[in-house]
Amino acid sequence: MELVGPDPNYEPIGADAVAIVGLFDWGLGEGRAPITLSYTALLTRQEGELRIRLEDESAAPQK
Repeated sequence: MELVGPDPNYEPIGADAVAIVGLFDWGLGEGRAPITLSYTALLTRQEGELRIRLEDESAAPQK
């Protein structure tokens, strides 16, 4: 997965946490157009390393 757009946004949430938000394109296979999904994650420091505590990928509703 590679986040697209201007760039992913990394927001420090205190000394031991970081929020990440952005968009990424998800391929659906050959001949099918990819869909753009939003990505949100909360990383927290555990035993000295940042680890994913919460993660979500969501698609926009189809029009």
